[in-house]
Amino acid sequence: MSSSCQKSPRAFFAGALALGLAAWAPWALGKPILHELFEPDPAEDLVLGATSQRGGIPAAIMTQSGAVAAPEAPGEPGPIYGGAAEARRDPVYQLDPFTAPPARVSYDDPFRPATVPYKRLFAFDHVAPDLSLRVEAPALVKVPVGGQAAPDEDVFFASLTVELVPAEPVRIVSVAPGARVLKMQSDPERTLDVLEDSAENWFVKSEQGGRIHLVMQVSAKRRAFGSIGPLGNWNRVSGSEVKDEVRVAAGPVLLASRVDRTLAPSEALSRLVGYFRSFSPSNESPKATSPLELYRELSLNRRGVCRHRAYAFVVTASALGLRARLVQNEAHAWVEVFDGDGFVRIDLGGAALDLDMPALDPSLPLHTPPRDPFFWPPGQSGGLELGRSASRSSAAVGDGWPSASGSDVEPAATSVAPADDVKIVLTLERERTLRGRPLRVSGTVRRAGGVCASARIDLSWVRTGGVQTALGSVATDAEGRFEGQVSVPPGTAPGEGVVRATLGGPCAPR
Repeated sequence: MSSSCQKSPRAFFAGALALGLAAWAPWALGKPILHELFEPDPAEDLVLGATSQRGGIPAAIMTQSGAVAAPEAPGEPGPIYGGAAEARRDPVYQLDPFTAPPARVSYDDPFRPATVPYKRLFAFDHVAPDLSLRVEAPALVKVPVGGQAAPDEDVFFASLTVELVPAEPVRIVSVAPGARVLKMQSDPERTLDVLEDSAENWFVKSEQGGRIHLVMQVSAKRRAFGSIGPLGNWNRVSGSEVKDEVRVAAGPVLLASRVDRTLAPSEALSRLVGYFRSFSPSNESPKATSPLELYRELSLNRRGVCRHRAYAFVVTASALGLRARLVQNEAHAWVEVFDGDGFVRIDLGGAALDLDMPALDPSLPLHTPPRDPFFWPPGQSGGLELGRSASRSSAAVGDGWPSASGSDVEPAATSVAPADDVKIVLTLERERTLRGRPLRVSGTVRRAGGVCASARIDLSWVRTGGVQTALGSVATDAEGRFEGQVSVPPGTAPGEGVVRATLGGPCAPR
């Protein structure tokens, strides 16, 4: 069965516009040169202790990857964090059955050095009895702002475009578990609070609304990026008690992975990491019809991409007694595990084959995390190699990379297209978007007699004449709703077209 709906944007992809200026040179007029432009030198700024023009943040910082200059305000808006839709702070993560490997996904990295693909956008630290993942304590507390980076911390700049909602917290990204905010400034200037929940999801709040450019200097202990220490005994690392439903569901998976509480926590963790890193993507549709059955089927057959591995690890580890979180963004998912001193990132692999990162500056250094202490099965690798590959690709393309400003898309507000017994309602966030930039989509999928739950929705850009470009996929929840973001690839050829949403597989009626 298939179904699709189309937005009817009229789009044009314009070429670069060169502005001619009248030639004027002071030396041609016989006058002395009083001022001379020169390229900023982060190393020199460090020596001089220079600050930004407003003095809110340093002009440069020294990082593990070398001296890094403070980010400037973007010439055009990049991905926009926050907004009214992101003011809701109670997302629920549910496992989906789409285990085929994604070939190419869009990603934007706001950090310097770049942490691709590991920005923390959504984190979940609690397994509910229905096996969904949630935030255990959603109440927000203030993140202190100020202080200096410690010798055992890595330091970063963050550059974010944020849509503030008056008096409402809106979601932003963080760099690592346990991260601190040393300095921050916004343009236009706003009085801001940084807040976090129990899973260390970050939010900003202001009494004023509007769009701002937010620059932060942040730091996090270097060990949080992957240098897990000895776990000690079970009392040191155990989390809150999980419900009996979770323990019963995870029993067969713990047995298959040869893990139980008779092992030392360090050995149990090592076996779990090895087991879930051995998963493989699959084009085969699961037979399961419930969350419990789907978790067991994928875990016991070792099938799935990054999000399936991370989800199944968190359920299994929580049932064993280890504190674990699932963390994800638009391109990758991984886990964080508490080792008694703090949470530490562990990548289980299964990332996409390629990243679409038109805004990645090839000269920007990549963050180098600590050595991975766990074994990788043959043929498996984590997101770190994906980030290095994206950096190499950007460096190879150089100035020839198509500009995001070269594409305007003008979508209609909503559209409905029935096919057979399925109806998709698709909404695009804004009237205009840019090629290479994220486009937020949302909507519902209905079928005769109910909703279309746990279904994959494939989105594509279809040019006049039928040439089709894949934009990405989103999944419906238990109520048949979907929400996410995709982007028109930067290399998309000029021409008019439509955004099309297609049902990519079977859905579970409710």
